Parts: sequence; C-alpha cells; structure tokens
Amino acid sequence: MINLLRFLYDKRNFLFFVLLEVLCGWLIFTFNKYQGAFYFNSSNAVVGNVLSANRNFTSYFDLQDQNDKLVLENVALRTLLEQEKKQRKIEPMTVADSARKAAFDFIPARVVKNSLTDTKNFITIDKGSADGLMPHMGLIGPQGLVGEIKYCSEHYSTGFSILHVKNGLSAKLSRSGAIGSVEWDGVDARFAKLNYIGRHYFIQPGDTVVTSGFNAVFPAGLPIGVVEKVNDDNQSFYNIKVRLATDFGSLDHVYVIRSKAKPEIDSLEVKLDKPKK
Repeated sequence: MINLLRFLYDKRNFLFFVLLEVLCGWLIFTFNKYQGAFYFNSSNAVVGNVLSANRNFTSYFDLQDQNDKLVLENVALRTLLEQEKKQRKIEPMTVADSARKAAFDFIPARVVKNSLTDTKNFITIDKGSADGLMPHMGLIGPQGLVGEIKYCSEHYSTGFSILHVKNGLSAKLSRSGAIGSVEWDGVDARFAKLNYIGRHYFIQPGDTVVTSGFNAVFPAGLPIGVVEKVNDDNQSFYNIKVRLATDFGSLDHVYVIRSKAKPEIDSLEVKLDKPKK
C-alpha cells in the first residue's frame, strides 16, 4: 500500500494533467453541438462493432442449435408439401378427408458415418427402431436423394447410399417423362448413369432427373440430379451421365421417409410369392 501511495505521489503531476485533459474533453463534447455529435456517432460505431463481433462469436457456438431448428422446420414444410400434392391429385374426387392426408412422414436424423471411396458405400444415421425407423425406408438430404435404410438397431440405422454399384433406382426425366434406372458405376461420387432411356426421346443436358414414384419407398418427383452428358452410341438406349443433386462429401443431415402405404402394398405383393395350394 505504501508503494502504491508513493507511486501516485511521484506521478501526481502527470495524473493531474490527465484529469484536466479528461475534464476538458468532457466540457468540449458536452457544450459544443458539432463535437458532441461527432463523439456520439464515433462511440456508436465503436460500440456497434464490438457488439457485432461479440454476436458473431457467440453465434458460432450456437450454429448447432440453429441447424437443428432448421431441420425440424424443413420436416414440417416437406410434410405440408406432400399433403398439398395429395390434395391436388384427388381434389376433383369426393373422398373422405382422411384419404387426403400426406402419404409420407419425414423424420430428421444426423449422419454419423458416410463412406465415399468404396464401390458399395453405406451411410449410418443416429435414429433407429426406437424412433419408428424400419428397413427399406428412404433417405433424402437437403439437396436431393441419398439412399435407403437396410438395417436398424434401437438408436442407429445404416443403409445403402446412391453410391452403391448394385443399387438401381427407378427414375424419370421431368421434361419428357421417360422412365429409366439410375445406377452408380463406382467411379466418381458426383455422377451416376441413367440407363434404359430409349432413343426415341429427346434428351439434352440440363434435363432434371427425379424419382418416378414407382415404389412405396420414395415419393414421386424428388430430385436425383440433372443430365450432364448424353451419348448416342447407335444402340437401343442412350448413354446418359447424371450429375447427382446431393453432395455426399458435405452431407450432415438427412430426412427419413416413412411411407404410410408401404405396409399395405408389401402385404399384397407378398401374396404373389406364395405358392398356390
């Protein structure tokens, strides 16, 4: 304490000078309009920059919560979209309101593992049977189609992504309506092939490729990709290269598609495989 007092005493002249400077500054900015306005604007700018930097810093650590909220919002919007599609298709008919409900539910999930370099790539998510998931449910991402669930445990599920050489997916060209099959050739995770499109169709780069809806796993019209290149090899079918809509290298969230009609459809198709008595 004695050292502090001694320091203040030794620096008394300088400290008195600083006090007078502060007092003069206060008098100038208080009783002069121009200087006061300048100080006010400058201080606001400084404080604003400090608050903005603080907000950016805290927002960085809040990104996960914001992403989760956006995922839930997207689920609600996708459900409403499917319900609207269903209503538009059957609006001219007089049916019960219960039949107008969306045929698909969407369940958000986070990707915990996603292989890209194998010929048979798999994707694992953090939702399982405890969340209502079952094998053969579809997976889509924010940009487009992802794959299909194969196995479920209580809290996790794993399945094929589009990047799986033995998986064929029924697809349709939006503009022409041509039906084909999208298959990955195991070469580049950005591209796949659209097979079995007859040469009597007019196909050009930029055409949109979507799900056909010819199964109960995926709704019709989900984006798969766009035509990148069309080759005419004088065969019965085009050789079509498709740029996939989903960027599998940055995939973080997916939506599990739960079809309400699939159990009923499966029960009917099983009867076809049963031998007649």
